[in-house]
Amino acid sequence: FLIYSQLELLRADDKEIAAMRAKRVEDVNESVTLVAHTKAQAANRLADLRTDICHGAVCCAEDLLCKMVEEILGNAFKFSKPGTPVKVSAVPEGKLLKLTITDQGRGMKAEYMNNIAAYAQFDRRQHEQQGSGLGLVIAKRLVELHGGTLTLESVEGAGTTAILRLP
Repeated sequence: FLIYSQLELLRADDKEIAAMRAKRVEDVNESVTLVAHTKAQAANRLADLRTDICHGAVCCAEDLLCKMVEEILGNAFKFSKPGTPVKVSAVPEGKLLKLTITDQGRGMKAEYMNNIAAYAQFDRRQHEQQGSGLGLVIAKRLVELHGGTLTLESVEGAGTTAILRLP
C-alpha cells in the first residue's frame, strides 16, 4: 500500500522522476536472474523457471528494476500451474531493453488487460487469490515513471506475456 501511495505522489514530481531516470543498472543479467530465482524458489517452482537474460544496461535503479520483475513474476507463478514453464528474457531493442515474462497460466480477458488499476483482482469469485491487487499496477507505474511501457498479451486458458520496455 505504501509503495503504491508513494508512486502516485511521485507522478507529479518532475525532479524526482528525473532523478529516478538518471540512475542506471549497467548489467541487468545478475539482478534479474537473482530475482527470478528467488521468486521461483519461493513458489517452489525452480524447475519451471526458464531464463535468457542479456548483459544489457537500463536507466533505472536496481531496487526498482527488481520490484518490477518481482511483481510481474509473482503473478506468473501465482496464476500458472506447477510443472508449466515460466520464461524470463531480456534483450536489447534499439535504445530500449525488452524484458519479457511469459507463463502458460489461466490468461486474462482483453477487457481486464485494458483496465489495470489499483486493487483490481479479476474473476475473484471464480479464482480465490492472495494479495491486494496492487502488484500489476505498481509494476506498470514504475515502468511508466522510467519512460517505458508495459504491454500485456494474453489468451484465456493459455497464458500471459508481460513485455516491459525500458530505456
